[in-house]
Amino acid sequence: MVEQKRYALFLATLDSEFVKKTYGGYHNVFVETFGDEGEHWDSFRVVEGEFPEEKDLEKYDGFVISGSSHDSFENDPWILRLCEIVKKLDEMKKKVLGICFGHQIIARVRGGTVGRARKGPELKLADITIVKDAITPGSYFGNEIPDSLAIIKLHQDEVLVLPETAKVLAYSDKYEVEMFTIEDHFFCIQGHPEYNRDILFEIVDRVLRLGYITKWRIRQRPRWRIGEQTGNYWRRFARIFLKAEFQLIRVPHLRGSFPWARLGSGPLHPGGLYLGWGQGPTPSTAFDDRMGSSPPLGVEPEHKKTKRFALFLATCDSEFVKKAYGGYFNVFISTFGDEGEQWDLFRVVDGDFPDDKDLDSYDGFIISGSPHDAFADADWIVKLCSLCQKLDEMEKKVLGICFGHQIITRVKGGKIGRARQGPDMGLRTITISKDTEKLGLYFGDEVPASLAIVKCHQDEVLELPDSATVLASSEVCQVEMFSIGDHLLCIQGHPEYNKEILFEIVDRVLNMKLMEQEFADKAKSTMETAEPDKDLWQKLCKNFLKGQI
Repeated sequence: MVEQKRYALFLATLDSEFVKKTYGGYHNVFVETFGDEGEHWDSFRVVEGEFPEEKDLEKYDGFVISGSSHDSFENDPWILRLCEIVKKLDEMKKKVLGICFGHQIIARVRGGTVGRARKGPELKLADITIVKDAITPGSYFGNEIPDSLAIIKLHQDEVLVLPETAKVLAYSDKYEVEMFTIEDHFFCIQGHPEYNRDILFEIVDRVLRLGYITKWRIRQRPRWRIGEQTGNYWRRFARIFLKAEFQLIRVPHLRGSFPWARLGSGPLHPGGLYLGWGQGPTPSTAFDDRMGSSPPLGVEPEHKKTKRFALFLATCDSEFVKKAYGGYFNVFISTFGDEGEQWDLFRVVDGDFPDDKDLDSYDGFIISGSPHDAFADADWIVKLCSLCQKLDEMEKKVLGICFGHQIITRVKGGKIGRARQGPDMGLRTITISKDTEKLGLYFGDEVPASLAIVKCHQDEVLELPDSATVLASSEVCQVEMFSIGDHLLCIQGHPEYNKEILFEIVDRVLNMKLMEQEFADKAKSTMETAEPDKDLWQKLCKNFLKGQI
């Protein structure tokens, strides 16, 4: 069995409201850019003092240090602690990718000097020149090493004096050190390979509102312009550094010679979450005069409308889900999202709702599960019900999951309450109705007789709305799935859950003494040798949300 690769992200910045809503947080942005299928990524919010235990450092294959609005040369406790961790990683020869602030932190730790940029701040898409003599053909970039690359720049500090052992890999007209490496385990980039146009524009607007920059610094916003290979180059370069096995050789360099890697190209990201612009965050915009009319790679032309969906999150992210997946938003998009779509997050449990005037701009909605009772009258639940009534009147497609399944029942006049046979938690097999033609539209020619799904609920639908059609049932729950018209589909179970998420919920609820050990053990035992039918659930839900019924 191949051991799962494990990486850690040190987040030195807070998530903006825009990034939380659009991407589910910066964790999501980074993992989409640098992650690959089958890997495990943990986030540590170092800016808030959250660090891994030193004993746990060895289990990681690589680390990424993000950018930050803080100065890397300051002596805040968390910055000093980060420097200590980086020193330990240096001693362990662990691979560390430093981005912007992270680039400067590594320079500081290794004895270099960082400070205010001598030629002032930079806030744009900039071309940096690659030191081609420093990069072996066939290694990071393949056989054709580019003369230059475009990358989003957003910083007011820079590396003033390099550490003695550092080798420059890229420079620009404005900055001498755009990219450098130290031995084979430190790789540092002043720009932001993970940023895209939307992230940059939002930062610019926010900083402008705060009065930190003036309008004269921002020229007219151009149409989107990108060289087709730019985004792939950055993703490939960073991924190969983090993940490839090195065969050391020496190559000529402007400052002497240094060990480098000679290796194959390695695969690009085969899947994962879609984050806003086709293939994920791509550094491909400008604030200067570089204008063009071509859309970026993966972005649909303006005449083809981008599908837009909204997730109403009715639960808070657990610490496990934040670290393992970057939040539930990430979990939902990886299950129900497709490339080229836009997904917006609304944390309805915290009172975050879209404006009524914006509802028509969405093609579909998902209401998540929740630890709250759907029959309760908390303000946010009442508001969610009111919103669902509007969506019903508009005949907008809504997928209700667990709590969402029950909310739709309530809105349409059904009855919900405590489950008659008590709480249900674990992997369950539900029986699919044979009497409805609708499922044939969702599944195709072969409608399964039954499906396995993760269940985690203490309430249920007691009485169906008059207009509802039951699509699935089980021995413990009469209404496992139902539909109303062609626009409402409701599922009592969790198509988005996996074994790890279920087990963590079980352990957490057990630790809160809200269940007995015997019940917890039974719930876990259901998934020891079986798995949910995730592919079929994905097919069903995606065809409902996006198909032409």
